[in-house]
Amino acid sequence: MLIRDWITDLNIVQHAIKNWNPTETYAIKIREMVHDFVKEAESRVTLLERRQDNQHNQVLQLEMAVFYTKDAVCVTNSDHNIRLVNPAFETMTGYCGKDIVGKSISQLWKRENSDVEAMLSCLDRGNEWRDSLYIQRKDNQCLITEVTAVPLINANGTVSHIVYTIRDITQNSILENKIKQQNQLMQTILNSVSNIIIVLSPEGTMHLDNLAAKTLISDMGKSGYASLSSMLLQAIQEMKTNESKEIEIPFANGESGYYYMQSEKIPKSFLNIGSEKGFMHLVTLTDITGIKRKNQEIMIQEKALACSRIQKNLEQRELSNGFVYRVKEPLNVIEAVCQRMGQLADSGDIEGLQNNIHYLHESVEQMGNELNRFKKLSGPVRIRDGQCSSSELLEGLRIFYRELCHQNSLKFEIIHHSETIYPLPYEMMQILVSILVNNALESANKNSSIPHVRVISEQQPHQAVLIVEDSGAGLSEQDYYKIFEPLNGDSRAGLSLALLHQIMDHVDGKINIRHSSVLGGAAFLLCFEQQEQ
Repeated sequence: MLIRDWITDLNIVQHAIKNWNPTETYAIKIREMVHDFVKEAESRVTLLERRQDNQHNQVLQLEMAVFYTKDAVCVTNSDHNIRLVNPAFETMTGYCGKDIVGKSISQLWKRENSDVEAMLSCLDRGNEWRDSLYIQRKDNQCLITEVTAVPLINANGTVSHIVYTIRDITQNSILENKIKQQNQLMQTILNSVSNIIIVLSPEGTMHLDNLAAKTLISDMGKSGYASLSSMLLQAIQEMKTNESKEIEIPFANGESGYYYMQSEKIPKSFLNIGSEKGFMHLVTLTDITGIKRKNQEIMIQEKALACSRIQKNLEQRELSNGFVYRVKEPLNVIEAVCQRMGQLADSGDIEGLQNNIHYLHESVEQMGNELNRFKKLSGPVRIRDGQCSSSELLEGLRIFYRELCHQNSLKFEIIHHSETIYPLPYEMMQILVSILVNNALESANKNSSIPHVRVISEQQPHQAVLIVEDSGAGLSEQDYYKIFEPLNGDSRAGLSLALLHQIMDHVDGKINIRHSSVLGGAAFLLCFEQQEQ
């Protein structure tokens, strides 16, 4: 206003000068200079007033924004004493302006706040601060708030005031806690379920899993997470809508688990994963490993029963053939003796002896004819054709002998060097190996303090080899071929080994016997020639 009054005075002087009509040149210049100075001063003053009005309007707008904002606003000085609050602050805290202005803002914070000192120290250094704090209302009610504090720096670089913006997030915090509790409850329920439950994104990221899933991933080893994700995505792509699928999952210890898999699409919103639209895969895996193995054991037992029946039939035929072979020789002797007795009878006159000899000769001849007929009816050993993989055979042996060896404290070991194809069907191969294993177990149990039998399958150049060795007493070289006679010994071992010889001959296989340098007993090698492909 003083400047405006001064301009008014200058205008009066200018008006007086206008009425002055000097004739001298210097006087005319003085009048013009005074006139220009007054105009320039008036223009600058007008511009200054406009700027002051704009600044005043901005301050008014800022005050109105602070006054009517929904967030509580509080302004303190550098000593943290409250200088100004807005109505939203009064509503939130229950304090009116006259009750709180001039007091320290520290009385707002609840004692449980451990970050107040750190906040004040940060603000004193001129740095902004943002975090959650508990506020004590005037009625002692506690609020959870989100506080943003901004220090105002004056011209000399020190803090002059601090502006606090406070937002009540109590209800949001309660809601978040409820959601957290619900998630914990849901996770507890999921962990109590024996089925494996996984929520998988189309990119393969697991957003939710239960304890059973974590156990499965751990069993799969270091790369279990990535391997399982890839496996599930591939299975989902192969499955049709509402279709189930049986999958096999390999473990780090070399074994596998079998699972019944179901999958369905669910919206991302079910798990609050982002705001974008999309879906997730809800995968459920039911462990059927036990059922699968039980069914496998039943199948192996059924095959073993079938093998037993086949073996019994084959042994019966081999027994018949062996019996005929052994009985034929004494019959030939009897026939020769009869001929000799006939010659002796011819030299004397003993009619009764001749009749008896003739009767004996007819009887022996008839017996020989009947035995020949029996041999023809029994026929040769019938052996089925086919193929069998070494993995299938060894798995069947492992299941079949596991319980037997456990009950009798026998160590039964299977070594599988490489996948091999044998030129006999599964039942025939199991008969072969079971004959050797049973004899090996019997020998090891009789002659070893720690009975030990092992079966080895390996692929050698141009032949597939299966070895059965034991920790028994072993065999002498003169017994190597004698043991294959059907009626050798008091047990059925000779019959079984003779049957083994018949089966190996059918496929042009070879049986080798040697001393086991590892276990100390006998080692039987079944060698099957393979054609070059």
